[in-house]
Amino acid sequence: MNKQCTIILSLVGLIVFNFTFCTKATLEETTPPPTDSLLTVTYTNDIAPLFQANCTPCHFGSNPTASVDLNDYASTVFAVENQQLLNAITNNSNPMPPSGLMSEQNRALVTQWVDDQMPEN
Repeated sequence: MNKQCTIILSLVGLIVFNFTFCTKATLEETTPPPTDSLLTVTYTNDIAPLFQANCTPCHFGSNPTASVDLNDYASTVFAVENQQLLNAITNNSNPMPPSGLMSEQNRALVTQWVDDQMPEN
């Protein structure tokens, strides 16, 4: 009987040991790293559609409001380099767009794009 208990306890211990390490390995393998390390924000894929959705018609076209032209990549980079863009999208007293600041997530996306040297594609 003592031999049977030893065998049973050994098997239970082995099962628990395997389950613990297999589960941990599976979770580590299937859990993606934080989004920021995978996300490459580009003008073409992320920023242009965001600005088209939030900044049209005021800052697009031949006569953009406040001379802040977001019509294309070069104009948008110019607005960033002149400090107009980031100041405008984070200004609570004069929010842009006028209907209210973009979501925190969208503002973070723009900030990440700027921090990553404003890749176009």
